[in-house]
Amino acid sequence: MSWKSIACVAALGAMAAPALAVPSIAIVDLGGGVGQLQVITTSAGSLGAELSLSLSGATLTGATLSSGSIFDTANPGANPLTGTETTGIQLFDASSLFVSYGSSVAAGAGNYPLLDFTFTGNGTASSTGVVAQNGLLGLTLNAGPTAISTGNIWDFEPDGDVDIIDFGNFADAFNNGAPLPGTGGYGDGEPDGDVDIIDFGNFADAFNASQGGATAIPEPATILLGMIGFACLSVRRSA
Repeated sequence: MSWKSIACVAALGAMAAPALAVPSIAIVDLGGGVGQLQVITTSAGSLGAELSLSLSGATLTGATLSSGSIFDTANPGANPLTGTETTGIQLFDASSLFVSYGSSVAAGAGNYPLLDFTFTGNGTASSTGVVAQNGLLGLTLNAGPTAISTGNIWDFEPDGDVDIIDFGNFADAFNNGAPLPGTGGYGDGEPDGDVDIIDFGNFADAFNASQGGATAIPEPATILLGMIGFACLSVRRSA
């Protein structure tokens, strides 16, 4: 058979094959210092996942298969953290791991928990890798960065509430344009790596909720004007 004939047959096969959506992945903060790595599908079929997970700001302390997970078979996978082939769950260091598992047949579309990981501190979690469904391998998938926290990212001290002292710390973070060094993402509520007007609104909500309305922070636009004054005062002091 000529190359032209092979190409035609391949094209016809691709046209006849049903269109399958590529699985995706997600990271969810379950609270209490526990996060979860999930595989999301739009159709039924068995799954095979090879995914790395990396934390920034927070410290990784452990990982297990999610309770009731359909992922029940540890598979060998190409571990980018070690440059070797590893099987199952491999903790690499205090900020990263690699997981390689196959599943029983997913009943249909849905979010399928793969891995629960524990952490301390506050920061973000990201994942990258591949997921095969019904033996078909898709493109590289990415999830995150997703904010994870064992506490309140607006409580800088922390002392259990969001008060005027945290307001001052937030002003410093805003003027800095990024979370303060050593705070593990405090002040960046989205998170997107900076502390901006959107974070203002989120901080105001947290402040007003914590203070019960006794001392209310105004709307973000008003806060912005106040912060500009705060920044100018800081400049004058340093001049």
